[in-house]
Amino acid sequence: VTRQVGDALLLEHSQRQGRVVSIGIAPWGVLEKSHELVGHGGEVPYDSMASP
Repeated sequence: VTRQVGDALLLEHSQRQGRVVSIGIAPWGVLEKSHELVGHGGEVPYDSMASP
C-alpha cells in the first residue's frame, strides 16, 4: 500500500505546483528521495499534544 500511496503523491506533485502534505509510516527502503527527509541541522517546527 505504501508504494501506491507514494506513487500517487509523486503523480499529484508533478501535476501541481503547490506543496503536497501526507502523514504515514513506511519502511525507509520504500521511500524515494529519502535523503531529502534527513535533517540538515535546521530547526523543524512541530505541534506537541498536551495529553494524547
